[in-house]
Amino acid sequence: MTVHGPVLAGAVVTALAVCAAGAVRPADVPVRAAYDPGDARFAFDAVPQPALNDAAAGARFLLVDGVADPNGGGLDVLHDGLTPAGEDQPARNFFLRAGSDGGRLRVDLGRLVTVRQVNTYSWHAGERGPQQYTLYASDGAAPGFVEAPARGVAPESCGWRRLAR
Repeated sequence: MTVHGPVLAGAVVTALAVCAAGAVRPADVPVRAAYDPGDARFAFDAVPQPALNDAAAGARFLLVDGVADPNGGGLDVLHDGLTPAGEDQPARNFFLRAGSDGGRLRVDLGRLVTVRQVNTYSWHAGERGPQQYTLYASDGAAPGFVEAPARGVAPESCGWRRLAR
């Protein structure tokens, strides 16, 4: 799954992905960060470029909690395989309203997959650049499963398993 664009700046997102998580333990999903101050190629040693043919290409994205910034693009820009051509193209990025305290995104991959990595991208350095996530996964089969738990509900309490933070 590839998620790109500044999903938010300096806030916390709980991303929930409906997928096969049975064989994946939190330690199995590596978290890597890379920085390229030079250009817009999004070329990094440890993080592949955005793609249109990954597990998220046909996924359904839902903003469960939080408020999208009206200057940004819709959720579809998170999995269209494209990147902005310049640093100030808000319509090519999805991000939460400035000053907000984060939110939750639900990504339904539409089928069971093994999550090996999740890639996110941010153009900005400094306070606008950091992206903080806790990633959960579920196959939706657990007793008491809640498809889109709102803020204040611990995903682990309703059928989700934490994969990475």
